[in-house]
Amino acid sequence: MLTMAIFSLCITSCSKDDSDETNNNNDTEQQQKEPTYLQVSDLQGVWSVSGSFGIYFISFTETGHYSLCFNSKLMGAGTYSLDNNTLTLNNGYLYTKDVLKIEKNDNGLTLSGDMLDFKKSSKQPVNVNLFKTTKEIPIPKTGETFKIWGLHVTYGSVVTKIQYQSEYLIKYQYCKDNSLQQVIEEAMWYYVYCDGMTYTQNSSGNGNVVIYKLQDHYSTLKSQIVQQ
Repeated sequence: MLTMAIFSLCITSCSKDDSDETNNNNDTEQQQKEPTYLQVSDLQGVWSVSGSFGIYFISFTETGHYSLCFNSKLMGAGTYSLDNNTLTLNNGYLYTKDVLKIEKNDNGLTLSGDMLDFKKSSKQPVNVNLFKTTKEIPIPKTGETFKIWGLHVTYGSVVTKIQYQSEYLIKYQYCKDNSLQQVIEEAMWYYVYCDGMTYTQNSSGNGNVVIYKLQDHYSTLKSQIVQQ
């Protein structure tokens, strides 16, 4: 009877150990299966697109605003939201909504999905790797004006005026530099700003992004182009 009791105790003990080990394995597997979701605080700051020499970027503020330029066609600004690693971008000047998948990796962040083009007629695939920078989060330049003076073979002295009229809009004017400042050419541009550069899309154009590094001096606007 004593032998049988010891044998029974051994079986019970082994069975309990096996059960505990199985439960531990299940707990580990469960933890491994649960995804890690990014928080808004993980996004705040300016992120550059890998391989773009720091020109193309996306920025996130703690108040839920973003601005971006991913290539020579995709630019935007407005509000964003984050839910289970799904990033929703509400473009404030095109009135479009883009939904992208955002993931964290060893090198930074990856954004993937599709975004509506400038004419809202088709979607462009997006798959960008982003790394965190030390750049300051850009703020709108509403109210600022740049004047660039130069010479024209027909009009003589001319002045280019760049007026930041709102969070998203620039008024561009090319004028005779006389007492009347007669307008030769005029347009409205959408813009985002980052690290001293102004990214623009002509509101009546085809969506091509032109990047300027603006300053007041005697020159031409063309000489201010960083990338077109």
